[in-house]
Amino acid sequence: AALTVNGMLRARSDPVEAVPFHVAAVDAARAVGGTTLAEALRKLADSYRSVGRLPESEAAAREALALFRQEEGDSTIRTGFALHTLGQTLAESRQFAEAGLLLDWSLAVLDRRLGRQNTLTAQTRSNLGVFHTIAGEFGRAETILREILDDQVERFGVQALSVGNSHQ
Repeated sequence: AALTVNGMLRARSDPVEAVPFHVAAVDAARAVGGTTLAEALRKLADSYRSVGRLPESEAAAREALALFRQEEGDSTIRTGFALHTLGQTLAESRQFAEAGLLLDWSLAVLDRRLGRQNTLTAQTRSNLGVFHTIAGEFGRAETILREILDDQVERFGVQALSVGNSHQ
């Protein structure tokens, strides 16, 4: 994809076309360093993962996480997102032990920083439930998914369940 506005618009809907934009962003961010580079690397890792380039995703995610931890510490929102990115990549690579630790850590950070009801925290919790299902840890998955359901009932009321069920 050409690095043009039209190319960027196509890349928003096509993950394969997004990769060159994220590579270019990382190249540009290397001159700045710090969290600018870390965020560009995290987005590149997400792009690589979405097209199945897991070794490249892991390398970019590890570098992003190291930079965020160095620049901001272990418990910032952006560090939480970087933990999640690396955890998802490792889960897709079937490196379940390390992935589970990173995803748990990510959720703990986001719970503390954003709150349990935050949409991004809820999505992270959902991803953790799916991860435990894929890893064959069904009891842990059920616990997490029930927590999500309880949160939704608390937030939206019991009637939200009947609305959700009406679409099945």
